[in-house]
Amino acid sequence: ERPSDPTIPLPIGKACANTEVFALTEDLKLASPGEEGELYIRGASVGLGYWRDPEKTAAAFVRSPLRPESSERVYATGDVVKLRADGAYDFIGRKDFQIKYMGYRIELGDIESAFASLDGIVESAVIAVRDETAQTTKIVGFVFPGQVMGAEEIRERLKAVLPPYMIPKEIQTVAEPLPRTPNGKIDRNLLKDRYGLEEGRRGV
Repeated sequence: ERPSDPTIPLPIGKACANTEVFALTEDLKLASPGEEGELYIRGASVGLGYWRDPEKTAAAFVRSPLRPESSERVYATGDVVKLRADGAYDFIGRKDFQIKYMGYRIELGDIESAFASLDGIVESAVIAVRDETAQTTKIVGFVFPGQVMGAEEIRERLKAVLPPYMIPKEIQTVAEPLPRTPNGKIDRNLLKDRYGLEEGRRGV
């Protein structure tokens, strides 16, 4: 049923026939109702792996953590979900978009949403990179503004919508749309490569 409050998340549902889904916490225990965990899929619909990508296959098609004595393989989706009391799941975000930073668990997508809420921002992407000098993780935002706008102005405007620990330490404004993968998603790996090449160029 559609909730009257638009801020209430819609569940992604339950498993279809001949399939089971379950969520596991970071210590690979079954998530209880109200607890977040990574979504796993088991059953006849689980494939053999990714086409010609053994590394990605090994990471996602794994031996069931619930039945380590069995040879059964399950699919680790990378989706972070929360089990509802009615047995359905709410989608929280992507596991690879979550980081631990300054003692906080941060969803990088929430920072991107904050960028998108600012007038004049056409698109943005947020990545986490390792700062070897400080031996810590650093949040970097890439922003394609539709108007002349500096990094400091953007950072000041973010203060109205984000807590201080979520505001990227570095914001890079770019003069062209962000790079895309063949399926149309922002190519964050390419952005990381570009960041590495330009690591000596600061100024933001």
